[in-house]
Amino acid sequence: MTRLEALLLTVGFASLIALPPGLAVVAPATSVVPFEKRERATLEPIGVEAVPETFEAWFRDHLGLRYPLVALRHRVKHSLFGESPTDSLVVGRDGWLFLADDYGLENWRGRNLFDAAELAAWEAMLSDLQRYANGLGAELLVVVAPSKPSVHPEKLPPSVTRAAPWTRTDQFVARLSEAGVPVLDLRAPLRAAALETDVYERFGTHWNGDGALIAYQEIVGALGLTALAPEALERTVTVGPGDLARMIHSGSDLSESKPRVKPRDPHARHSEVQSEDESRPRLFANVDDPDLPVAIAFRDSFATALVPLLAEHFRQSTWLWTRTADPDEIAAASPDFVIYEITERYLMASVPANLARPRMGPSEREPSDTSGPTPRAHPQRAFLPAADRTDANRQ
Repeated sequence: MTRLEALLLTVGFASLIALPPGLAVVAPATSVVPFEKRERATLEPIGVEAVPETFEAWFRDHLGLRYPLVALRHRVKHSLFGESPTDSLVVGRDGWLFLADDYGLENWRGRNLFDAAELAAWEAMLSDLQRYANGLGAELLVVVAPSKPSVHPEKLPPSVTRAAPWTRTDQFVARLSEAGVPVLDLRAPLRAAALETDVYERFGTHWNGDGALIAYQEIVGALGLTALAPEALERTVTVGPGDLARMIHSGSDLSESKPRVKPRDPHARHSEVQSEDESRPRLFANVDDPDLPVAIAFRDSFATALVPLLAEHFRQSTWLWTRTADPDEIAAASPDFVIYEITERYLMASVPANLARPRMGPSEREPSDTSGPTPRAHPQRAFLPAADRTDANRQ
């Protein structure tokens, strides 16, 4: 080997070694870590003792070429071997993807059931919320949005099995029903529909448009309102990757048909106000019809597909992405209905703060007589408990 060849080899080797850290300094980086849905680490240590760990986390998240190489590894592991490249996902039958972290499977498996104190805390929080709403002349409806394993369990891999037949959702629904809190469990109607067609995204976390339509019809029926007729709805289909597909790689080869159902001739005017969390804006909708009721909803991501449909039934509706029901928000909205929607996997998380109880006087904290509050006069509303509903709104 000549001196020139040796020099070129040395320079090339040094360049390859220097390229990743060099790109970490020179190339701009996005604030979100690809595939992991989290913010990149920053160089902001808390105390001198945290400097090594902080720098290591920052270097790992900003190392040049790390994410193209991670994407390549993910693609090879999933495409060639049919395996999940991350502990956050499991690959099910027919290639279906399921969220494995953030309580994605825990509730369906029947693990870590509520203890007496946790269940009592949920009951207290929602019973107090109900009594607070009733005191304002409004009625509460708790809606449980199923996680994908509860609706499409046949698509789970054989390795994912149930530890018990009873889940936190079963406990939650039974306890609220016994306490007289109106609760709508959407598992049964969605599961029935899933026997005929897909109602959740294969490569996503949420229900698709067909599943959202069923949920909408059930909610409207529970509120005693009349669902939009089939001819008033428009169903479109787009093709693209789900949110779980993007956790593997770009998702371009994990695209699927994604139906969406919306009003054909919408009357609601929608607006949003940015919140502290940019991904969770406050949504508002108005319909120019004074005979329609007013609603406020505390919700999570599953309600996103429901807002365009449900907003058609209220002259004013407010949609807040939070599990903490704020009495001040309820009082400001002056609603006829308070909707509290929660995805069942979040029943595995801690109980939200009970903000309603401090706002009520001592007499209001005790259950009222079973006749309930005097409803506001309204030509469109006729709140019905689940046991008294018919299938009139299911098309």
